[in-house]
Amino acid sequence: MALNPTKSVAILFGTPKRLKYFSGLKSCNVAGTDIQLSDKVQILGATLDSSLTMEPHTKALYSSCFYHIRSFKQILHYVTVLRRL
Repeated sequence: MALNPTKSVAILFGTPKRLKYFSGLKSCNVAGTDIQLSDKVQILGATLDSSLTMEPHTKALYSSCFYHIRSFKQILHYVTVLRRL
């Protein structure tokens, strides 16, 4: 199996107390390739953090929704004009 270390990330899941035990660990060896450990990873559009709180995913989702709502606000005038015709 060939892994690209620049595109691959590993994560440790656990309680904050358990994760402190592994705080010195910066990478892990998978199939002879060193993979960097991360605090959060994105898998199939969901962002998971090491404590499984879903906070990074919620923040990203909130930001994306807010961005799209603001873009709707910019075109709202044109939609209401077309509706009157």
